[in-house]
Amino acid sequence: MNGVLATNTGYHAGVVSPSNVVYNGDGNAAYIYNNATFNFISAYLTAAWNDNLQVEVLGYLGTETAPAYSNTYTLSATAPTLINFNYLGLSEVYFVSSGGTLHTGYNGSGTEFAMDNMTVSTNVLVSVLPTVQTSAKTGNKILFSWDATVGQTYQVQYKTNLTQTAWNNLDGPITATISTIYVQDSITNSQRFYRIVLMP
Repeated sequence: MNGVLATNTGYHAGVVSPSNVVYNGDGNAAYIYNNATFNFISAYLTAAWNDNLQVEVLGYLGTETAPAYSNTYTLSATAPTLINFNYLGLSEVYFVSSGGTLHTGYNGSGTEFAMDNMTVSTNVLVSVLPTVQTSAKTGNKILFSWDATVGQTYQVQYKTNLTQTAWNNLDGPITATISTIYVQDSITNSQRFYRIVLMP
């Protein structure tokens, strides 16, 4: 939409880089899709008509049916809001808008929103190096967790002596679907040293 023609609306207020914005026509759900994995980093969002418009933004990985990311944002109808999504390793992003009340002085109505200056990167995962955040002994098990990057794959490994050259895999690789991964291992009669490997 041309922001110059849509004056006295959130479409006009939402223009960050003149002179166009994209929007969800008739307030319908909208989506971004790519055949290759992509990262949805950030964008400026502005409600077209309604103050306090709610936009739910869902990020999906591959063929997963449940979203890996799900957040709802409240938008202004008079100024763009920069949202740092940092949704990583996606195949699709869905936008569902609802609610809000008509901004005084706007001659229209609906749950449309405008988007400008979207930042997306393809085939790149910004990885968090795995660092153990918690560890505890519960009964006959050792429990630990680490911060993870959604979409990245990790392998937990162990050895019983640090002078050993080879590490043993603890179960199979784990692909992160949330930002914290929890793992447990049974306590044995021998000591174990653990490490978490970020897979290529």
